[in-house]
Amino acid sequence: MRHLPNYLRPLTVVVAIVVIVNASIAALKKDRLTRAHVAHSVVNAAPRRHATKSRESRPAIVRHRKSLRHKLPSTLRTAEIESVVLKHHPEKGKPYARRIASLLVENAHAAKLPVEVVVATAVVESGFSMKSGPCIGIMQIHPATYHELYEESGLNPHRLRDNIRLGTRELARHYRQVSSRSISDRRRLAIMWGRYNGAGPRSGYVRKALRTYDALRAR
Repeated sequence: MRHLPNYLRPLTVVVAIVVIVNASIAALKKDRLTRAHVAHSVVNAAPRRHATKSRESRPAIVRHRKSLRHKLPSTLRTAEIESVVLKHHPEKGKPYARRIASLLVENAHAAKLPVEVVVATAVVESGFSMKSGPCIGIMQIHPATYHELYEESGLNPHRLRDNIRLGTRELARHYRQVSSRSISDRRRLAIMWGRYNGAGPRSGYVRKALRTYDALRAR
């Protein structure tokens, strides 16, 4: 640079910097290409192993989900529910018993609850009567709960069909709020009924509901 005129010296520095930068970029590109080639080779080396692992693990996951979904399978038939209703209201005859049983089964399935849970609730709450108090009807819909959570649904708790639908939805809400991973099925039911009735899981109400549930399961 001693032999260059003073006005050319800055230009020479710029050229040197450009050469160094271009060399660095070329080196980075070469390094990336090398890594991509190695990764591609590793992936293609054993494709069957990964595919087999995926197929083998998938059924286990499906079985686990099904076991949670059907942890409390229903065994109660509609005809058996009719006979239970008739024991409480023999004066109303089979048509009334058939209608009650049909609505209980229909709404239990819609809410994905065991039928025995819904039937046991109807037994303990009202004995299958729409005239039962102190709340409203068969599954004892509390007016405050209805106005707070279900008034906009358009359902009328004073109508038989809507009453059972509302009661089943409220049961399902409490049932799903209780995690099934760390407690037994029976404890989960106790907490659900304790919240539904407001008396707590150790109350006489819950003990009666569990006894009724056990009797229905044993039919």
